[in-house]
Amino acid sequence: MQQIAALALQTIHNRSIPTINKSRILLIAPELVRNAIQQTSLGSIGKAIDALFFKTLNPTSDETVASQKLAAQADIVVFCSYNAWKNPAQMSLIKLLKTEKNAMVLIALRDPLDASLFPEISLIISTFSPTAPSIQAAADQLNIQ
Repeated sequence: MQQIAALALQTIHNRSIPTINKSRILLIAPELVRNAIQQTSLGSIGKAIDALFFKTLNPTSDETVASQKLAAQADIVVFCSYNAWKNPAQMSLIKLLKTEKNAMVLIALRDPLDASLFPEISLIISTFSPTAPSIQAAADQLNIQ
């Protein structure tokens, strides 16, 4: 499964990002994928990592504020989107965070349409799946950047 997931990745580099293992990372994702992420190394990439899991597919205003505060302390924001194209608050949060000073990585977990909505993000990885093997393939890709 891991090999198939790695072959399915689609990666778009728009700008270089700092070296992952030397960077402070903020990982943002919906609660829906927390368990799958915890089965991978994505939650332990970087020199230090903070994680924020928003409760539904549309983050609340409190979750948005918390994301901004954590992003201010990060070198790289890794955002795992899940059908952002049909969840306006998730899409708004991505747009808000991509204007911050840090580099941003978008991992489009479910629908690759999310990747096309944010072409200016530094690095975009489409997994086509929210499963642990697909998320691990994305984490492996980040580690070779």
